Amino acid sequence: MDETTIARLSELVKGMHDQGMSVKQIEENLEQMGISREDIKVIVTRAGLKPSTVDIHEEVTAVKEAISTGEAVKPVVEKLGEAEEHFERLHAKMDMLHEKHKEVSQAVSELSELRAELSEIKNLLLEIRAAVAATKKLQEDLIEINRRVLARESVK
Repeated sequence: MDETTIARLSELVKGMHDQGMSVKQIEENLEQMGISREDIKVIVTRAGLKPSTVDIHEEVTAVKEAISTGEAVKPVVEKLGEAEEHFERLHAKMDMLHEKHKEVSQAVSELSELRAELSEIKNLLLEIRAAVAATKKLQEDLIEINRRVLARESVK
């Protein structure tokens, strides 16, 4: 739409608004004339229309009706329904994690027991090592004593 037509329509719209027509009625009239939504927005903006009490009343009535019929709450209910599905999946995953945690906890407990047993085995091996070393020393001493005894007996 050309600039002069928009300017003429803006003046016409301003006059209609000054006579008490609501912005919504003016927009509907322009739409019935075949004017595009974009051009209507430009015309209304240029005319500097501000919502009248009729516009405000219509808007409030529409809001009251949406609230009383539940239309205003439908998107929230739908989002809650979607969120419920997410929460159910989250709950199922939490249950799986809880089971895994039990398994891991049990495995850690078993590892802790194994660590204690390995520590005991290590201590026993150290004691056995010391006993073997002492036994070896005793055997070497016995061999030495036997050798001396044999050496004395052979000298006689």
